[in-house]
Amino acid sequence: AKLGKSPNGEFLVRGRIFQTHKPVTFNQPWTNEEQKILEELLEMYPTEETEMERWKKIAVELGNRTPIQVQSRVQKYFLKLHKAGLPIPGRLPPQRNKNRFFKTGGKKIRPGQFSNILASKKST
Repeated sequence: AKLGKSPNGEFLVRGRIFQTHKPVTFNQPWTNEEQKILEELLEMYPTEETEMERWKKIAVELGNRTPIQVQSRVQKYFLKLHKAGLPIPGRLPPQRNKNRFFKTGGKKIRPGQFSNILASKKST
């Protein structure tokens, strides 16, 4: 890892200030060995109702990564496999809608317009 010091005298790891409350593997790249083990663990631990339970089990097996680190790595790994057209061990993580706001096709909606539409549907 690239180590250095900031102008304030704080330790830098890969350009970021080292924080003692973070895990030792924070901001450290995944090794080829870790990636290989992760791929094996993804096969061993299938998708669960609550995905975080899966990440916790995989993190415990890895021994040096947190569930959040596993979740982040797997999400990026699945997306790369998907883009390459390769099979994904588990399901594709849900995609975040980049346009989070409802578009009305340029029409302005007046207050009460939806309730008028609903009322007319019920009466028929």
